[in-house]
Amino acid sequence: MNKLIMPCIFVFVIGLALGFLFATTIKEAPLDYPVDLAVMSHTHPQLNVTAEELPSLTLRVIRDPKSAGDFAVHLMTENFVFAPEHVSTEHVPGEGHAHIFVDDVKLGRLYGEWYHLPTLTPGEHEIMVSLSTNDHREYALAGVPVMASEVVNVPEDRTMQMDSMPCHQMPDGSWMGDCDES
Repeated sequence: MNKLIMPCIFVFVIGLALGFLFATTIKEAPLDYPVDLAVMSHTHPQLNVTAEELPSLTLRVIRDPKSAGDFAVHLMTENFVFAPEHVSTEHVPGEGHAHIFVDDVKLGRLYGEWYHLPTLTPGEHEIMVSLSTNDHREYALAGVPVMASEVVNVPEDRTMQMDSMPCHQMPDGSWMGDCDES
C-alpha cells in the first residue's frame, strides 16, 4: 500500500502545478471601469453566403454628452434581424446576433441595434462589430466577414465638448446632436 501513496502524491503535485501554471496565463477582458483593454483574440468559423443573402452593417459610435469616455454604439442592418431567442440554435438565413470588440478584445454579444459602451481609457480606440449567425458563425462573402468599425479618441482630460457630438437619430425618431436645421 505504501508503494502506491508516493506515486499518487507525485501525480497530484504535478497536476496542481500545471493547473496553477495554466490558470495564471489566461487573459480575460477586464471588469473594471474605465475599461482598460487586454490583448485577446476571438474567432468563429465563417458562413459564406451569396451576395443576395449577404446582410449589411453600418456602425455609428456616438459620444455620450454627459459622460466623457462613454459612447452609444448604433448598429444599422439590412437583410438581417436580431434574433436573441434563437441564439445557439440552427442557422436561419438573415438572423443572428452581433459581436462587439474594442481594440480587438471581444466585449460581448449584441442582440439589438443599440449598445452602451462604458468609459474607455484615454487615447484612440477601434470599435468593431461583426454579424454572426444563430449558430455562432460569422456572416461572410467570399471569406470577407460582415463587419464595420470606427475609431474614437478619448481625450486625456476627458472633458466633453457639446459641439463634438454628431447628429444622429434616436429610436423614437427624434434627432440628437449637432443637426443642421435647414
